[in-house]
Amino acid sequence: MFISTSAVDCLEKIVNKMMCRGDVKFCLLIRLFCFCCQTKRSLLSPEPGPVRGLRITRLVSTAAQITWSKLSCREHNGVAVGYMYELTRHLRHSRQPLNVMFGIINNTVLDLNSLIPFTNYTVGVRFANHLYQGPRTALDFVTFEDCK
Repeated sequence: MFISTSAVDCLEKIVNKMMCRGDVKFCLLIRLFCFCCQTKRSLLSPEPGPVRGLRITRLVSTAAQITWSKLSCREHNGVAVGYMYELTRHLRHSRQPLNVMFGIINNTVLDLNSLIPFTNYTVGVRFANHLYQGPRTALDFVTFEDCK
């Protein structure tokens, strides 16, 4: 729920006229409300921001390394839990999932080992705070063929 800029300006004028001489808690609540409206944030939905810069930094027939940019503290919107990942293996030339693996890590590097050569995978990463999970960012890749 967002309020128009004119409504925020109106609330700020009310707070400034009151000069917080009366109910201090009420003044602080109104100021916080105005701040949230101005920054397009809602107190009711503290969802973390999206993971950005998801990329493959190493890829071989049986392993991959996935990295991404660290979320800024401002984008956490709560107490950090970590990055949740999901790895899905697909049938060749199909989006039909064969199996899915989940996990949580606290850094921005994910090492995937014991992958199957020449296989389609999708890795999805999202940041989680103490209340919510952020939007999922996904990346598709195919492991190299094992030429022994």
